[in-house]
Amino acid sequence: MPINDTCEHIVAIVGAVSGIRAGIDPPPAQLDTGKFPACYVLAEQATDTEDLGSDMRLETRAYSVHVAVIPKGQVSIVTAQDQVRALIPPVKTALASYPQLNAAPLVQNARVEGDSGVIVLPTYDEKFIGFEVRLSVTEYVKRAYAAYE
Repeated sequence: MPINDTCEHIVAIVGAVSGIRAGIDPPPAQLDTGKFPACYVLAEQATDTEDLGSDMRLETRAYSVHVAVIPKGQVSIVTAQDQVRALIPPVKTALASYPQLNAAPLVQNARVEGDSGVIVLPTYDEKFIGFEVRLSVTEYVKRAYAAYE
């Protein structure tokens, strides 16, 4: 399944960045703050970009890479800004360094689209401060056919 494979490769790349303690996929019901900074990925909208004949098609999907750095309300804004800002460039660089997501099966191209800057993450009831990196991934997807009897 391309989405699961892609998410696993993304968290492996980001999880290997110095300063990131955990890459988690799929996102758990609750985040363990003992593993912060931690990253997880949300699969978002997709566009079918090209039909490749009878068996495959190309799909471009947006992925939202969230990095939770600290619980909201536990540090000053200055400390939060310092801790989060320090992680944004190396995470973006790591993702940009693997345009095929470290040889993920079926990935044609992965491109960093941008980042959110320091934010309260919208997931997990807005309990954590961190950032989001937007990633666009074009990958081959097997065509689904209706079953005939």
